[in-house]
Amino acid sequence: MFADVADQARPAGSSTKPQLGRDDIIDAIEAAFTRPLGPALREGTRAMLDAAPDPYRAMVALTKSRERDAFSTGFTFRGPVDDDQRYHLDVHRCFYHDVLAANSAAELTRVMCAFDKAWIEAIDPARHGFRFDRVTTIDASERNVSNPGLFHTVTASSTSSDTCRSTGAAWRSPASSGAYSVRTPCSPAS
Repeated sequence: MFADVADQARPAGSSTKPQLGRDDIIDAIEAAFTRPLGPALREGTRAMLDAAPDPYRAMVALTKSRERDAFSTGFTFRGPVDDDQRYHLDVHRCFYHDVLAANSAAELTRVMCAFDKAWIEAIDPARHGFRFDRVTTIDASERNVSNPGLFHTVTASSTSSDTCRSTGAAWRSPASSGAYSVRTPCSPAS
């Protein structure tokens, strides 16, 4: 996989090693990290949602189990809204970001966030009856070329563990076609 990504950066017919800039390197790392498992994650999530009697509740239950069992104490989650129609999740601490920042590689946080794109894309509001939007991520970069739909907007300083730095929201599609505005205490002002 890494060779495939490097070959894409090499000029056609060239046998020399590519000279990549910082952004190209981050894009290559992201591709190597997300491409191998992305299709399987997307298909598995879609299959789970398609088979669920209530896809919204199935996704919320999966999210809560991952918060509890997979992420443990390396993450701090808060759910300011959690009812039968809406589930908002604010991430106040992210283990991945903390490790990357401690090793002078905070710019790679977006690579970790990009992995979620596969399961997010599996949600079809018309088919599954709910939407999911990631309003913000902990990643501090303004650049968002490879992740349309993921808004990389800082909502607090990366040194503060008590303020919200990432917000995601799921909600059932309303009976009418009116939009639901995602607003949590940590959401950026519109």
